[in-house]
Amino acid sequence: MKILFFINALQHGGAARVLVTLSNELSSRGHCVYIMADTLFQKVNYTASNNVNIIPRFHQNHFNNLKPLRKIFNFYYIRNEIKKAKPDVIIGFMPRNYFLAKILSFGLTIPVIASERNDFRVNRDFHEYFIRNFIYPFAAAITFLSRRDVELLGNKLPHKTVMYNPLTFSIPTETTMRKKTVLAAGRLDGWYHKGFDNLINVWAQIAKNYPDWTLEIAGDGNDESFNFLKNLVSQLEIETQVIFLGFRNDMDILFQTSSIFVLSSRYEGMGQVLLEAMSQGCPCIAFEFDGRTREFITSSDVGIVVENQNMQDLEKSLIQLIDNKDLRNSIEERSKQESFRFSKDKVTDQWEALLNSVITSRK
Repeated sequence: MKILFFINALQHGGAARVLVTLSNELSSRGHCVYIMADTLFQKVNYTASNNVNIIPRFHQNHFNNLKPLRKIFNFYYIRNEIKKAKPDVIIGFMPRNYFLAKILSFGLTIPVIASERNDFRVNRDFHEYFIRNFIYPFAAAITFLSRRDVELLGNKLPHKTVMYNPLTFSIPTETTMRKKTVLAAGRLDGWYHKGFDNLINVWAQIAKNYPDWTLEIAGDGNDESFNFLKNLVSQLEIETQVIFLGFRNDMDILFQTSSIFVLSSRYEGMGQVLLEAMSQGCPCIAFEFDGRTREFITSSDVGIVVENQNMQDLEKSLIQLIDNKDLRNSIEERSKQESFRFSKDKVTDQWEALLNSVITSRK
């Protein structure tokens, strides 16, 4: 089958990493896969295989037009690219991309799937609220990252289904040497969403008792976000124990060599980075997101789940893991075992079944 994925860019973020992983897997199974993404203004940090076709989302020539006309010309260009590709199905990653794909493929009789990447109830603005509540019902299918989302929606959106993210890394079989490092990861521009401010404040409470331990935060962002977090670290006088790593292409190595991973987000749909850390045996601490986190950290043997935004419990959990190497070693093995159910093969099987079902129902 011919499959077209629609996303903002392939520069950073869990959604882009998942999309490229899924595209590569589907392509390796003989499907013709296209990715439409911004390659003109944003770097491509997640590289698709040679068999995956990348369609630029913007064309340089459009920027020779008057500013009010640029968007119109670009929409016309995208629709023509969809016509040329002739996909059997389109998958829009995140609300705005689903909406744009749905509008620009109007009349082409191509089924469009909405792939939700976050908590359905968390809307950044009215546009997201409108798309989720009034445009999603017209999707051929809507995929969600957890059973909890589907449960909360009840009878709303009858074409919804759970589609877990695939692991982007292979699960290592050997134990690696781990540094005295607590790791967190995410875009610095989303520091409020990722709760990096809270994590830094909690770390300041315990860092001086563990002078040989450091907190490392992987992720890029603009100067304003970086300076805000850096100034917070400076105010708390923990500069020597907090390291900002910037964007990293070797997250698997970081997970394999860190002793603890913390997901401190205020909200998450699934938390792809949590699953990736677990797959590399990095003992995890994560806030509970309305029942979602326990779909992945199913017991205390697999990791530590903390009541959402309970900073005292987060502090206690960090101290517990830092002080107990045997517990960290035990969680390392169990978390790797738990991750096998999210393997690329299993998740790609589920996507294939969904795509075949959607295409068949339209014929």
